[in-house]
Amino acid sequence: MCSPIASRNVSEEVCGTGHETYTINSSSILGKYSRAAVAVDNGECSKVGRIILEKNGTTMDATLAAAICNGVMNAHSMGIGGGCVITIYSKKRNKREKAPLAANSTMFVGRTNMSATGGLAIGVPGELRAYKKAYDEFGGGVLWKELFQPTIQLCREGFHVSEAQAKAIKQTTRVILDDPPMRELFIKNPDTNELYVAGDLMKRPKLARTLEIIAEQGVDAFYTGELSDKIVKEIQDRGGIITKQDLVDYDID
Repeated sequence: MCSPIASRNVSEEVCGTGHETYTINSSSILGKYSRAAVAVDNGECSKVGRIILEKNGTTMDATLAAAICNGVMNAHSMGIGGGCVITIYSKKRNKREKAPLAANSTMFVGRTNMSATGGLAIGVPGELRAYKKAYDEFGGGVLWKELFQPTIQLCREGFHVSEAQAKAIKQTTRVILDDPPMRELFIKNPDTNELYVAGDLMKRPKLARTLEIIAEQGVDAFYTGELSDKIVKEIQDRGGIITKQDLVDYDID
């Protein structure tokens, strides 16, 4: 999705907000931009990146703010509980999840399905550490907390479920129905087990509060502070082996 800052021969808004399903015949309009353009696979997140650029944020500031947003809009693909690979022109910092200290080569023998779902499948999250490192080295045009504010607002006020997220929800219906935390997130009507579908308004108030804490206190709140014990407990309650030490020890390679 594209959201131009300034352009020639194109309107201020040239792309829609639901173009997650791609076809051979693209409806995208070729634009030539005189200042900048933000391309994200969700239109709302393109707007978030543009907001940061308009505040004189750096390219990295806009990238991180858009990524934070995308972790909500495309929660099936990414988010602060995962990891990432960031490639920058001058150098790159890769920060994928790491295996917990207690991981071993036989932990999934005879139960391969548990490598994809459930607590045992969860690696030590690296995304936020990577975001902060990228911000420190290449960002700083806006305050750290400003990267989170647009997405916090979307979580509180609601956003429309995209076609891509709706498809992912439908494909994992059984997993969602069998998992209480997932039910809380993706079941629209608990009485009927009705799932969210494309176009529905979804709110994420708990995630909004989590992002507020990270925005105000920094990433240490996630790895060593207020949030870390809650994260470890939730993972272990679901059969995971991540410990507080895993979070404390996590750092950029």
